[in-house]
Amino acid sequence: MKERWFVIADDLSGAAEMAGIARQFRLSIKIISTSVHPGIGEEDVLVVNTETRNLPGSEAARTIRDVLKSFGKAGGVKLFKKTDSLLRGPVEAEILAILGSTSFTSALLVPANPSKGRRIRDEKYFIGAKPLDETEYRHDPEYPRTSSDIRTLMNIGSDRLETQQIDWGNIEGKILVPDLNSLEDISTLIEKKISPAMLLAGGADFFRELLSSTYRPRIHDKGEPFVYPGNRCFIIGSYAETNSKSLELLRHKGYEINTIVGKSLLGIKAGRVVLKLQDQFVEEPDRRDFLLEELCRIASGLAEAKEEPVHFLVTGGRTASLFCRKMGWDQLLVKGMYEEGVVTLQPGGSEHLITIKPGSYDWPEALLK
Repeated sequence: MKERWFVIADDLSGAAEMAGIARQFRLSIKIISTSVHPGIGEEDVLVVNTETRNLPGSEAARTIRDVLKSFGKAGGVKLFKKTDSLLRGPVEAEILAILGSTSFTSALLVPANPSKGRRIRDEKYFIGAKPLDETEYRHDPEYPRTSSDIRTLMNIGSDRLETQQIDWGNIEGKILVPDLNSLEDISTLIEKKISPAMLLAGGADFFRELLSSTYRPRIHDKGEPFVYPGNRCFIIGSYAETNSKSLELLRHKGYEINTIVGKSLLGIKAGRVVLKLQDQFVEEPDRRDFLLEELCRIASGLAEAKEEPVHFLVTGGRTASLFCRKMGWDQLLVKGMYEEGVVTLQPGGSEHLITIKPGSYDWPEALLK
């Protein structure tokens, strides 16, 4: 009997990343928002975007419990909780909410992504050879990673968290975050340690290896052949430093760069356009939310005013969620994947396309044309 998966992701870039991985195994996939309540259908993989990354822990937990009531009643479906690989957002609150609402007795959390050089060693998170708090993510404007220690990043009592030297015979009620240096380590973990009583949670590498343990061979094509629309609009709603290199390339290639500073830019026409937030992080939350709303409002107006399809390329899961909400796109199908984490989706009933990447990833150069 074919396995079916129910994936809960805290933002749309994470949801798209999970869908792109599932597509590599020729599985049927649908991404939906929490506003859609059809229950779990016939898809091999149903991914729900909860938009909880930026919520307080109590609100995120409540959203998770509501999602489980609406979607989590189908039998024979495996649950996976997608978390940010750098443990940003209310990770612990969401996992504890699932443990409190299901029959799972423990949680195995694998945020490490060795394929991107993101490893856990001696209870500390490394990117390449550097501890996390010595990388650019120390200065992340919303979630500064000022520690590489897993216990500090998780912000959870030591009685609930097990790291490094895990006593696998005494894990009930615990969140387990093991040291992991390679994909082989993850495969061994799956083969020898997981059980039906464990909630499985974490990043892209963990989900990919879980699917690899059942579905072989994995495919490496970028999706069914299709033509991208000639109209292209980049929407950059992230303040991550990775944006600067992409912006320089786009400027060099003749893109019109527009910075959102208020209610303006109403005369933009689709073609080769970039809409972005200010380079410097805006400290005031209300002002930051206003600018993001304006960014997505202007982009949605551009889509509605254009007779031909537009290819939107969006940086940041929160931005992608807000833009899709303004467009009324609550169900998305996978069209292709340029590389890990950068996935092209098509909204139901629309000719537009949207390609989404996490703020901490680079755009593939093939898309910066």
